[in-house]
Amino acid sequence: MASTNVNLTIDGPRATITFTADNGVSILSDTVVQDLRGKIAEIAQNRDIRWTVFRAEGKVFVAGANIKAMAEYNPEQARAYGALGQDTFNVIATLP
Repeated sequence: MASTNVNLTIDGPRATITFTADNGVSILSDTVVQDLRGKIAEIAQNRDIRWTVFRAEGKVFVAGANIKAMAEYNPEQARAYGALGQDTFNVIATLP
């Protein structure tokens, strides 16, 4: 399975987060969501950033959660993964 990378570039008041994967299909694994969370924290701390663009290179923007990995999760792992995703997108929604 191809891995997804999350890249952050800052150009003046604009931050751009770009998802990339060698096969063109970005997937949100727990590692990718944690990486995204770190990038969002960087953006939140930078008072010079006025807006953020989310984009992806490849066939689709982001295909969604890593269903193959989720199939092997026990209930506790599944809840933790869901909470991580929900918390991350709540942080995005409340960026200043």
